[in-house]
Amino acid sequence: MSFDIAGLLPPRAKCVAELGCGRGEAGAAFLRMQPEADYWGFATDPGEAREAAQRLPHACCLQPGSLDFAALGLYRADAVALRGPYLSLLRQEGGLRPLADLLTEEGQLLVEMPNPAYLPGVLRDR
Repeated sequence: MSFDIAGLLPPRAKCVAELGCGRGEAGAAFLRMQPEADYWGFATDPGEAREAAQRLPHACCLQPGSLDFAALGLYRADAVALRGPYLSLLRQEGGLRPLADLLTEEGQLLVEMPNPAYLPGVLRDR
């Protein structure tokens, strides 16, 4: 089950990074509400990334183990959404560090957790 990420993002966010953007539908919905935002979509599937590039200002195929945002020109984000295959970062040692480093001081991290019962185990392990 997927949540409506566009409605959960901070409405005044100037820069958003969505890891697990799929074809970019949620990003496109957010951009209709906040057209001035700089929206970055990341997908693990090259076909989805190509479709997202038609809807978002920035979209690319990026695997969870190779998060080098600065190399892409992304240095700060007001919101980061973690979804789908990128949830594997929760299981990696230091996996959320690149996302924490990316967030502004008041930034928000949104995690799509398909099974909320899984979260206490993730937090206990880290």
